[in-house]
Formats: sequence, C-alpha cells, structure tokens
Amino acid sequence: MTNELRIGVWTQHEIPQQLESLIAAIFRQQFRKLNNILGLGNVALISSVESKASELACISAVEEGLKLDLAPMANSSNVDKSEAQIRSKIHEILKKQPGTTVLDRYHSEAELIQLCDIMMLIFDKTDLNQTSKMGTVRQSFFESELREPARAKLCIEINAPRDWAPNSDGEVYFEYIVWDPGQRSLSSKIEIPDQFIWQWKNTLING
Repeated sequence: MTNELRIGVWTQHEIPQQLESLIAAIFRQQFRKLNNILGLGNVALISSVESKASELACISAVEEGLKLDLAPMANSSNVDKSEAQIRSKIHEILKKQPGTTVLDRYHSEAELIQLCDIMMLIFDKTDLNQTSKMGTVRQSFFESELREPARAKLCIEINAPRDWAPNSDGEVYFEYIVWDPGQRSLSSKIEIPDQFIWQWKNTLING
C-alpha cells in the first residue's frame, strides 16, 4: 500500500435501503473523478464489507477501476443472519477481482487515519451524537497531517439521513472538507483544491 492515494470509509449507521442507490452514485462519481485526475492504478480503497455503506464503496471501487485493499469481515451483532450471508458472498466475490489485495487483518480506526489520504464520512448531520463522533474522527485525521511526512488530506462528508422520509432523497449530498493549517480551521469546498491534486501527483511521481 505504497505510492498510491488511499481512501478510507467511516459510517455511523446502516443507511436506509431507499438511499442506497444515491450513496452508491456518490461513491462512483468520486472514485471516477479521482481516477481521471490521477490515473488508473494510483487510487486504492482500504475497506471491508462490514456495513452497507462500506459494501457499496467496495463494489463501486471495483466498478470504477480502483484498487481494493480488502480487509477481513468483522462480526457484527447488528446484522441479521441472511444479511450476513449476503455480505459474506459479496466479500468472496470481491476477493477474486483482479484489482483486489486481500489484507490479513482488519485495520483499527487509528491505523486507517494514519494510512489514508482521503476519508469519506457517511452520517446523519442532524444527529448531534453522530456529528460529534465523526467530528472527533475528522479532527484526528487532520491532526495526523501535522506529522512527517506531511500530506494533503481531504475529507468527503456525505449526509445520509438515518430515518428515511419522502423528502430524504434531496437531503443526500456531499461536501469536500479541508483543513487550513495556517488558520487552524475547517472549510467546505465545491471542488477538490488544485494544490491537493498537485501534491498528490507529485507524491505519486516521486514516491
């Protein structure tokens, strides 16, 4: 897992079934954009199929030509037996894809924060508890940018309402969150900043 842009996925809840296609579309759009910017073979998703969001991310990554560093499945008491069997089958299919590297262990949250250049957070922004927990993850992620070697780190936050309602589709959106070390503050962007792209490309070229 060297000399490539690495992406991690964090989620606070199982997304409603009605929103799955919208979340998957966001994953595919972002993965396709990164591939177009950096080239095939230079972007890897580090994930497993422990949740519906991470499952959709893994499938979308394979569909869009990303590398997939596939972690072992984690046991979850929140998933019924039939869903667990489906995820196990999906995991076996993903293992056999040509761009997949099967990892021998599951990375902790702290390890992923250190490994990844981009984090994708999926949570309900109206839920204060989820927002607080994801804020802590985001802070740890950006604080790791201060350590050597410094890297351009991007957070893609996806709002996914926990309780689906007829108007929930319009509430599914994403934003790019960046941290300005000079101002020690977060800001939202509508596009990936050019300086991030330049640094990522330079890292890929020079290692």
